[in-house]
Amino acid sequence: MTEITETADFTVIGAGIVGLATAVELQRRHPGARVLVAGAGGPGGRCCNILPGPGSVRSP
Repeated sequence: MTEITETADFTVIGAGIVGLATAVELQRRHPGARVLVAGAGGPGGRCCNILPGPGSVRSP
């Protein structure tokens, strides 16, 4: 687990497409604000891809 030692003005929980879009919008509305995005991916966490991989039923 990574320890965060700095403060943030906003914290967004979720690093998926909605979480990242939210972080971008917060930066747009509040220039200079520090936005922390916390996601579950990585060791011990789960990760969700938004684009299907090769051979996927959803691939064109």
